[in-house]
Amino acid sequence: MCDLQPQAEPIWQGDLLNRKDIAEYLTNYLIERYQTNLATEQGFVLAINAEWGFGKTFLMKNWVCELQQSNYAAVYFDAWQNDFTSEPLVAFIAEIDESLKPVFKNIPAAKKLLRDTVSKAKQLWKPAGKAAVEILLKRGIGVTVQEAQNLLEQHSVENSRGDNKVGEEILTALTKAYESTLEDHLNKKRAISAFREKLSQLIRALESSKKIQLPIFFFVDELDRCRPNYAIELLEGIKHLFGVSGVYFVIGVNLNQLGETTKAIYGAGFDGSRYLKRFFDLEYSLPPPNDGPSYAESLFNSSTLREQNIFITRLPKEFYGDKQLASQLFAMYSEFFGLGLRDQQHVIRHIEASVAAITTPRAHAHYLFFLVMLNYKFPESFEAIFERSIDQNNVKPLDQQNFTAEVSKFLRKPVFIRRKRNGGTFSLEDVAWFYLKTARRDLKDLFKDEANEDDFPPNLIIDLRTEMPSHSVHGKFNTSSIAGYPKLVRQAGYFK
Repeated sequence: MCDLQPQAEPIWQGDLLNRKDIAEYLTNYLIERYQTNLATEQGFVLAINAEWGFGKTFLMKNWVCELQQSNYAAVYFDAWQNDFTSEPLVAFIAEIDESLKPVFKNIPAAKKLLRDTVSKAKQLWKPAGKAAVEILLKRGIGVTVQEAQNLLEQHSVENSRGDNKVGEEILTALTKAYESTLEDHLNKKRAISAFREKLSQLIRALESSKKIQLPIFFFVDELDRCRPNYAIELLEGIKHLFGVSGVYFVIGVNLNQLGETTKAIYGAGFDGSRYLKRFFDLEYSLPPPNDGPSYAESLFNSSTLREQNIFITRLPKEFYGDKQLASQLFAMYSEFFGLGLRDQQHVIRHIEASVAAITTPRAHAHYLFFLVMLNYKFPESFEAIFERSIDQNNVKPLDQQNFTAEVSKFLRKPVFIRRKRNGGTFSLEDVAWFYLKTARRDLKDLFKDEANEDDFPPNLIIDLRTEMPSHSVHGKFNTSSIAGYPKLVRQAGYFK
């Protein structure tokens, strides 16, 4: 059973973006490629290129589980979760060892060769290069490389003045250190060759046993979220160590983002995208999801937002069907503001940051979504509206007429959410205005208003009343939590 999915949850459950079809297509392609190029192709690396929110991790985790159920050896490695180590290959080899041990337990030859392969890998992690020089110098004469170089330069100047005193001790130590580094380099080359040979033997043992289908699949995810050095070192290791027939890699990455991070290593003018292509045999870009409720639901599932204890919508269940209320509402407001997929990705993060600062048990989704999207898409309108609603001492107070005039600048088309009792309709604009005019009212006054639970949006008053502490009903002036939403949205908007 795949440990990437809860045991009670079937593979591909919740596949809102139709990633199962892509996994099946790519599986067929890769297996056909392996069978066709078995004698000539020394491994294969496929990059799954996708932006955040396109379902890349969902695809890869479920794909691994499906391959395992089809009797393939498939390993999933989350690079970002292992970003804390200074040796990327150490964590990766450890994951291979842990994941494949139970798979090979009934194949004695493969079990032994896996152990031998991991043992060969350990020979790769000895101090090398400058690190080895530093260690030898410290042990030998108690100085660092830089200190040794400074001393040599000083002695060189003295020697040019006729002083025959030369740092023979330093020169001897440096010579030994660099000889050791050269030997270490040769040992590493031999260790890589031995590792690849053991890996090839492992593939041949699996082929002979006929108990596991080939190729072996290694999935590496979240590479673009790692430190630049870590990501590049892991890719370099994959290229040099695993170029063996029967070993296929699938790397999940946002190539544009990773290409930008490589500039932190090689400089601002470095062509990161071109550089990365040397690590991949082929690139597959995930198609963008279809816009609408399914994509909104996928964004919510990938976020920190939890609908059951956060959002108040006050819309009838039959309006949404069986879908998540908050994600459906998010899709409606996205349509209202004409947000594209990338816009929605930015907005969902803004909403996360806003909700994290709300102290009441639940947030008012209608008002919050309206404010966040207005601030994101039309910041000038946001300021024009809320400088009146927040700072009423200096400007003309906000009324429905100037609110409607401001909204009409960006409103593409009305989005109606339900009918009134008198046959009319409430639009999202109506709801936003209702929140605006109610936000700064004294909560005590709300108890005097009549509200019908079947009527929307006035029934939102009932929800606002629940924020009124019982001891304050006859006390001093109190506003509801939504009074602070505009300021909160402004603050959360500073996150980029």
